[in-house]
Amino acid sequence: MRRSMRWTAAAVVALAAGSAVAQPERGRFRMFGEGMMQQEIPRRSIERAAEDLGLTREQRDALEALYEGYRAELRDLNEQARTQREAAMEKFREERDPSIFEGLQDTMRKSRDKRAAVEAEFMTDVQALLSAEQAGRWERVQAGVKREQAMRRGRMAGERVEIGSLLREMNVALEGDLAGTVEQYHTDLDRALAERDRLMENVGDAFARRRDGNEDEIAKAFQERREASEKVRDVNKRFARQVQDMLPEARREEFARRVEEASYPEVYRETRAKRVFDAANAVVDLTDDQKLALADVQDAYNAELKALQPRMREAWDKLEGEFTGQRIARDGMRGIGEGTREIMEERRALDGKAIDQIRKILTPEQADSIAPAMEEDERDEGPRVRVRAIPRDGL
Repeated sequence: MRRSMRWTAAAVVALAAGSAVAQPERGRFRMFGEGMMQQEIPRRSIERAAEDLGLTREQRDALEALYEGYRAELRDLNEQARTQREAAMEKFREERDPSIFEGLQDTMRKSRDKRAAVEAEFMTDVQALLSAEQAGRWERVQAGVKREQAMRRGRMAGERVEIGSLLREMNVALEGDLAGTVEQYHTDLDRALAERDRLMENVGDAFARRRDGNEDEIAKAFQERREASEKVRDVNKRFARQVQDMLPEARREEFARRVEEASYPEVYRETRAKRVFDAANAVVDLTDDQKLALADVQDAYNAELKALQPRMREAWDKLEGEFTGQRIARDGMRGIGEGTREIMEERRALDGKAIDQIRKILTPEQADSIAPAMEEDERDEGPRVRVRAIPRDGL
């Protein structure tokens, strides 16, 4: 007979975030409630909107000022919410009273509503900048901004792929049947994203209603959220196949590669070693022998990394398969993510070996000149799953 489990603060972090897998945010867990909040509109979305709307130089300057004001307001709200979350986490560690999070849930919901109001005001201000001709394009452009914003909440492999953006990056013109297919893709994707985000909030609501013996309700809400993420992923997979078949033969391989890289950003993100290679190759006083030695080391590193990436994808898929509502209800978080941690450590070791070789090729003065690139930062930590559940009878 399994022991009854109660959710620790750490477990609630993942559930409140509503993710299909535990969500690393720059190498750490998002704290309670962060995943339910609107993501900040990324600058690249604003830049694309300015391009699609055909803004003048004066309009772009005004848009930049509005965007910086919007970001400043969000930073203030984020700091307030972070302080409240950390205080609640500390109080829980001291008192072990789950009811602490019930009040925090309401606080986080109010914070989310304030963020939504700030965003709505920003969008209204941007719209006021537009000419009548530009305003005719605003609805479509705004939908694209909101879509990209929603995509960033995904963590399941394939959930963050946005086919329209990939085609844009490839400079593929949306014409004829391809334009119609992408339009239908966006319609289906927006519907799936809206349902996923609704269910994301349900996870937090289920926890807010938590009482002893309510773990099954939380697990059910979590599982529904996971299945909604799978639907987003499946929309992307289905239309990726359709679009690939519609592209010229010469462009299909590139498109498939971009889809795979966007599907597994943790696998294909820029590595620490790549940054160091770029910095080393840019050193102005390299000798010919040093250039050849660096090229040899980089070729060997790239080959090893390429061989490692399929195993990294398999580890990520395995992690997603482990992170189900049923397993959480039965076992808590025990044993989840071990394979992912191991493979990420293997990549870090590969990076470390390459960087040591680079140091040996460079003179001490040259190495000192690229020291900032050699330092580890939060991007290099990778996903870490530290969530756990503990027995009712204590630690």
